[in-house]
Amino acid sequence: MLRNMEFKERARNLLAALAGWLLLVSVAVAEEPGKPAASKQLTALERANIDLHDRVAGAVVSIECICGTTGYFGSGAIISEDGYVLTSTTVVPDRAENIVVRTAGYKQYKADFVGVEKDVELSLVKLANPPGPFLPLGKSGDMQVGDQVFTLGNPFQSIAKDDQVAMSVGIVSGRYRMVSADEQSKYRGEVIETDAAINPGSDGGPLVDARGEVIGVIGLGFSAARWMGTAVPIDVLAPHIERIIKSHKSTGDGADEGNEQGGEEPAKTSRPRTEIAAAHQELQATYRKVIATAAPMTVAIKVRREAEAVPAGGGWLPLLRGLAGKYFARPDISVSGVLLDKAGHVLTTWFNVAGKLSGPIQVTLSDGTALEATLLGHDEDSDVALLKVALPEGWKTIEPVFCAPAEAMPGVATLVVARSLDPPTVTATRGIVSALGRMRGGAVQIDCPLNYANAGGVVVTLDGRLVGLASHVSNDSIYGQNSGIGFAATGEFITTILPGLKEGKISPRREEPFIGVRANEGALDVEGASVMDIIPGTAADQAGVKAGDIILEFDKQPVHNWTELVILIRQKKPGDKVMLKVLRREHEIPLEMTIGRRP
Repeated sequence: MLRNMEFKERARNLLAALAGWLLLVSVAVAEEPGKPAASKQLTALERANIDLHDRVAGAVVSIECICGTTGYFGSGAIISEDGYVLTSTTVVPDRAENIVVRTAGYKQYKADFVGVEKDVELSLVKLANPPGPFLPLGKSGDMQVGDQVFTLGNPFQSIAKDDQVAMSVGIVSGRYRMVSADEQSKYRGEVIETDAAINPGSDGGPLVDARGEVIGVIGLGFSAARWMGTAVPIDVLAPHIERIIKSHKSTGDGADEGNEQGGEEPAKTSRPRTEIAAAHQELQATYRKVIATAAPMTVAIKVRREAEAVPAGGGWLPLLRGLAGKYFARPDISVSGVLLDKAGHVLTTWFNVAGKLSGPIQVTLSDGTALEATLLGHDEDSDVALLKVALPEGWKTIEPVFCAPAEAMPGVATLVVARSLDPPTVTATRGIVSALGRMRGGAVQIDCPLNYANAGGVVVTLDGRLVGLASHVSNDSIYGQNSGIGFAATGEFITTILPGLKEGKISPRREEPFIGVRANEGALDVEGASVMDIIPGTAADQAGVKAGDIILEFDKQPVHNWTELVILIRQKKPGDKVMLKVLRREHEIPLEMTIGRRP
């Protein structure tokens, strides 16, 4: 990674802002009065994670170097007994110099440049006196969506500055071919996507499986459709690694001091395979089973539409303008949907099919069969749309089973299972139910990463029941993709609107009341609703409300706090006239307001 890059203008800071999975593994301690501190009781999964970290961390390194006048930093992994270090060309470019490698324990080594393969962003350096531990190369071809993986490395220079190898746990969330939306990554080809954390400085580090074997090298690339972290598979890199090391040894540059043949002895990059911990096996088997259950009902949807203007975005999202608006532009990609029944009804989000279409909607089933679809109806507020296709004769439909509301409480583990077209395969991200009763009661909040591509996918519990439809992902959302704030239109709500959708009912967005004031969140001891500021041109502005006012009454009803004010506003319609009473510099002032419309 370029040392002098502007993080907030580059893609990696997006992932840093959106990803919530990064952790530095540690064991918590508890104290009781009169007793010495003792480690808390660890679950089998926690112990398996800690054991894996302890086993592999010694071979994970930070790397710094100079190429020309530019400094680079990132991560890497020692992959052989004689000190070859695997990293990325985004960390060690071709002909890099002054290469410094650090391991845990504040140990610092000088390294020699060995070689690169630019097409796959592979770079190799070598330590003259390696510390000993190394990571064996695994088999990325064996990995399935839902399998446990771990990112390890030097994000924000955790090794170089704090002597800590940072680890994040996740799953393989997708496998597909990618052309990166990030300009620093030049790789074009197959990637392993993960929902484990990847941050500035992670690039070049290893993606390891539950055995602790390297199954990919973390890169800077990400898809404009999914905005998730990716790694180049080790099966793609392995032939180049072998060739570069063999060439290096044949010149004598890589010869060990005790090898009189000038480097003919191959580098030792493998060892007996470690068994996967039982806890990891159990979790991996659960994820695989859930994904296999949900996969047949997921479909890919291709919508052709005319060019659209890029919205301005909201909240903190304008910080991402360094990506030239890509974050806000709806990409020309396949999106996801759910096959509901043998009649061919397909549920997806309204955003997925909205806009001025330039061709027919195409639905691709789980076996790759492509069918033309008809849009029946939609509900804009709930972000739900219904399509219909003519299923092939004899098609076996697995109709979804929606879970009861009591089965989807906050804390319940969930997966979002969706479908990609390149290649035709499922994707999955994991999380929990975060909150109930969102979006006027029609949705639950989840922290599973949601993005353009998996919107319209199924949100399922670990017993395979459907929580609902992954929804409310759009290019003007204030929440942002993969932010940890996502929504699922619940099965309970969907069943209430489904009959109308089948009949072709179209429900446009309902006009919401809006007055244009922002809360003074620091005024906790105030009786009333303290106003921080006013949005120009809104109902509050036109009525004469000022920053610093305290709203005491709304429509002749007392207001004790902001929650009460919001409830009272929601009971009104745009155009309604109400009387306010505000406190301004110890004077109570009556104001008349006409309720506005939410923009």
